[in-house]
Amino acid sequence: MKLATILSLTGNEKIESVEKERKHRGIPPLQDVSHESAAAVMAKLSVREKNVLAHLLKKDLGDAGASAKRESYLDKRAGERLSAAGIIFHLSYENHHCELVPREWKRAFLNKEGSLPPGEPGLFFWNTMNALNRLYTQNVTKVRKDHTAIEKWVLAAMKRLGCIDNNRWNEDLLLSFLHNRFDDVMEQAALFSLKTKQDKMDVHAFIHGTPLECEEDDDLISYGVMIQGDGRVLSGCGLELIDLYDQQYIMDLGNFEMIIPSGVNPGVIWHLLRWGSLQVNPEVFSSGGAHVIFNKESVQAGPEVETFFEKFRGVFIDPKRYEQQFARWINEKTPVKEKGLFHCFHIQDIHAAETCMSLLDKKEVDYFSLQDHLFVSQQDGRKAAGFLKKAGLLNETKSVPKVHKKETGSKGWTVQESGGHRHPYKEDIGQLPRQWFSLLGYDKTMLLRLVRQALIMEAAVLIEDPAGRQSVIEIESIHALGEGRPYIHTLDEKKIQIDSIERIAFIHPDQLGDNLSEEEAT
Repeated sequence: MKLATILSLTGNEKIESVEKERKHRGIPPLQDVSHESAAAVMAKLSVREKNVLAHLLKKDLGDAGASAKRESYLDKRAGERLSAAGIIFHLSYENHHCELVPREWKRAFLNKEGSLPPGEPGLFFWNTMNALNRLYTQNVTKVRKDHTAIEKWVLAAMKRLGCIDNNRWNEDLLLSFLHNRFDDVMEQAALFSLKTKQDKMDVHAFIHGTPLECEEDDDLISYGVMIQGDGRVLSGCGLELIDLYDQQYIMDLGNFEMIIPSGVNPGVIWHLLRWGSLQVNPEVFSSGGAHVIFNKESVQAGPEVETFFEKFRGVFIDPKRYEQQFARWINEKTPVKEKGLFHCFHIQDIHAAETCMSLLDKKEVDYFSLQDHLFVSQQDGRKAAGFLKKAGLLNETKSVPKVHKKETGSKGWTVQESGGHRHPYKEDIGQLPRQWFSLLGYDKTMLLRLVRQALIMEAAVLIEDPAGRQSVIEIESIHALGEGRPYIHTLDEKKIQIDSIERIAFIHPDQLGDNLSEEEAT
């Protein structure tokens, strides 16, 4: 998600708090984004904060999902510090939660050549939009053999981001991504496109502009993920260059055709494609624009045209001409025409049928009858029910249920406070013997007891080796039974022989220092 979008979702009080924290820590202001600023931020972070940030910069963008591995409390504390400084943000949409680095800062951290301008996103942007549009309109949720490579990447991205769940599209979530996070959709699709190359190249750095000397890939070039240039391969993603402006940059050519720059908000483009047809032309896509045409087929396949004119009236050269032509297309007869939803009234007394129909005729309510049922369009259903009630023909308790209009996309992403992570065993740790919080040496039996207690209570401990080197660790598992030299595994994937621990001390959660890293404790 772009920084401007995040800030638009963040309250002024939170922004002021972030800037105050950044100033306190000597970190450049939030909007001072550059390669040099990213280096200055990194210089102020603890080792653990750097590790947490590095992990977040190179992970997939969807919900993390459940993990069998216990989450590090020290990492949570480091994440809180990063959040307080606006280096990472926590976002929520209904039951979807994620943490991310603002788009421009992500590029500044990952791009190893900070002066290199971002690549033009036109070809990759329009190919992604076109693939997504096809998949959604055809209600495709599973990969087929006839799918193009980019359709497979986009389909995988939609599942990873939660827009397809249990083989069903989540339309509201999809719209929220289109309006606010389409750069994340493109990034996730690009990650899937580069999956086979992860062992050979830093795909995250590449996506964010770092040029590479590697073999070119015809598929990746044809879809715009890669661009040929000066002996090196460049990224064509240009994720910072999308969603720069609203619909005022759409150009109406006056012949039921429009030209749309790739910088227009993707949500606006998506709405336009409900009635228009995107013309696939790689050469035009590469220039950054695309042509959308309107014809009988595309207009008849779209939703009610009133919505179209309400949203895009300001774009037309001649709105009246569009309205007249759309009306002609809609009214043209076809073998089958969708009529929408109807309210059904069951005539339980056959002698009342004539009275009901006469009343609806008099009130000019359209209906049709079928055996002992009357059908009225959804929009006239409540009105018809009212007339029938007033005439004593419909019981008050049998009223037509109210139709709740779905507010598609009305809810969006919200920025959440990271909140204080309370240690689950804080009180229990506080009840341990006081001497356990002092750095002391113990015999093997007592040392194993302390280590087991630290594992049970998920407590951080400070250990010192025979050379006097100290580190703060969290224990994931103990391996003692049947082992010649018992050892422990830590949550940060280190293996430590228990007999190499010269001294050990528990650390109370309240005593974990603000700048805590593997080498620091207070």
